[in-house]
Amino acid sequence: RESVSLIMPNTLYREIGNVVSKVAAKGGCSVTKSYSGHGIGHGFHQAPSVSHVARNKCIGIMKPSHCFTIEPMINEKGWQGVLWPDNW
Repeated sequence: RESVSLIMPNTLYREIGNVVSKVAAKGGCSVTKSYSGHGIGHGFHQAPSVSHVARNKCIGIMKPSHCFTIEPMINEKGWQGVLWPDNW
């Protein structure tokens, strides 16, 4: 909810990561650095890149009509994800 409250014109995309990381840390968790949110449009996983980690370097400012995902992977033990044999 806290990250969604940031969605408005003129917000920097990188601010989402600061909020997501803060909320995860309150629960004793961390956010994976390997995956990010992304734009939604004609292509799959297109710009903007929306990092969920604090102090990220995502570029861009939210504008009306921008469509993007916020889909952090919250982990109990460290930020590293685990891949299964099928690479998912």
